[in-house]
Amino acid sequence: MTYEERFIEHLVGLVHAGDRAALARLRRGAGRRPGESVDALREVVPHLPPDPWKHDGYFLVAGLFGLHPLHTNAQQNLGGVFRQFGEHESNEKRFRALLNSHEDELGGHLIRAMALARAKEIPVNFRLLLEDVLHWTHADRFVQIRWASSFWHAVSETFEAQEKSAEQAQ
Repeated sequence: MTYEERFIEHLVGLVHAGDRAALARLRRGAGRRPGESVDALREVVPHLPPDPWKHDGYFLVAGLFGLHPLHTNAQQNLGGVFRQFGEHESNEKRFRALLNSHEDELGGHLIRAMALARAKEIPVNFRLLLEDVLHWTHADRFVQIRWASSFWHAVSETFEAQEKSAEQAQ
């Protein structure tokens, strides 16, 4: 089992244990850099991997989990989650801003995405999100491409289905 899998297992375990205090500590760390929220340190530090370059991602995802602790094991990335928000221009604008975000801005965009997911009760695969956050700055931008594919490919399938339905109705 990877560090990432064990970490997400720990977070999900907090929900199953009904540890509302731990989730509140994670929420207080949302949007803050590692060390800025002493409360979050208690929940995250014991589960950090030995690679220091991954620590920021762990803290970011821990805070996001605290905001919206509804995890799924479904293989759906954040592009698929955004697709479930509905086909509104504002959702696409938010999604485009997220895809274009620099790593320093990523947390703010993800916090807004978690607020939407929470409002609509859409579960998030936090293990996959953690892996994607850790690779956000990869030169190939494969995370952004994968999210875009999940979002726009499904949108085009919906459009094609609507066109086909309209043609059959004629």
